[in-house]
Amino acid sequence: MEPQDREREYERNIWENYRQEWATASEEKRAELNKRMFRWQELIKQGLTPIQAYYKVMAGHSNIPPHRSPRPRWLQALAAILALALTAAIIYSVIITGEIGPLKVDVESLGGTLASTKAELSSTQTELNSTKQTLTSTQTELSTTRQTLTSVQTELSALNNTLTSVQDELETTQAQLEATEAKLRLYEETIGVEVFSGIQPPYEKESIGRRLQVSLINNQIATEPTWAELISFLLADPTDNQLYQENIFDCGNFAEMLHNNAETAGLKTAFVAVFFTGKEQGHALNAFRTVDKGLVYVDCTGPTLWQWQYQPQLEYDKIAYMVKGQEFGAVSIDQATSPVYSFYEQIGESSGSGWLPLGIVDRIEIYW
Repeated sequence: MEPQDREREYERNIWENYRQEWATASEEKRAELNKRMFRWQELIKQGLTPIQAYYKVMAGHSNIPPHRSPRPRWLQALAAILALALTAAIIYSVIITGEIGPLKVDVESLGGTLASTKAELSSTQTELNSTKQTLTSTQTELSTTRQTLTSVQTELSALNNTLTSVQDELETTQAQLEATEAKLRLYEETIGVEVFSGIQPPYEKESIGRRLQVSLINNQIATEPTWAELISFLLADPTDNQLYQENIFDCGNFAEMLHNNAETAGLKTAFVAVFFTGKEQGHALNAFRTVDKGLVYVDCTGPTLWQWQYQPQLEYDKIAYMVKGQEFGAVSIDQATSPVYSFYEQIGESSGSGWLPLGIVDRIEIYW
């Protein structure tokens, strides 16, 4: 039964009990019943349900002011007892007539719900047991996997230590190989060359009719340049702007000037003396050890007066090419792209530099 239908049933039962009681009541009792029902209706209008309003009226009916003089106490007590008996009878009647049917339906419905819930709980319990078994199996697998991973991690750690050790050895070996290769290159480039370090070359330069000792100024923090840095320095350096004048400013002067200028600029430089087969007079120039193209010979001897007048377009900074037993050659830095002798053999006099070979190289001395 729906709540609204139940409330209407309560209301009908209360009215029926009122009519039955009123039919047999005295005038005085009828007046009291009328007040009680009037109060009951007012409480319903205020929002109470019929049964709530009835309980409230019955609980406070003794407070309703009477229209007549007070009755004797024994009569009041009897009336209260009768009212309580009537109230109990009405409540019993309402419960019996209005609640048994709905309660029976509700109990039956609840029984079905409980049975369905019990079946669902049983199914859920089965699923939970299955899930528990799966979780137990998964936990075992995870434990095994964790042990395997720990073992693999230990092996990887040991392998990593081994690789680190091997890498350190390879780096050491690589450094040794690079040092050895550098020595080999230097040896190949200086076959038949005498190399000196930390001493002044035993050669003189011209100084307006006098011969003076060549004086080299070394820079302790000078470094080896790249090919590009060397070319850039030579283009900016003014050494080749000097005129070559015999007994005044000769090749020794040029080699000394370029050496000192380069060292001042932070470029490690060497003074070079070269001697030719069958000739008493040698030649002075410079050498640079570049980090990317190896040993480079540089000849910055400036123009003679005739060249300065008739060949002003020439670039007098030159890359020199020297190999013992081979022809000495030179190519302007605006045309030279390599310091190796095979480059000179390819380009030769076709470069149009205007410099004739000085002779066959017999001996080379390098002073760092």
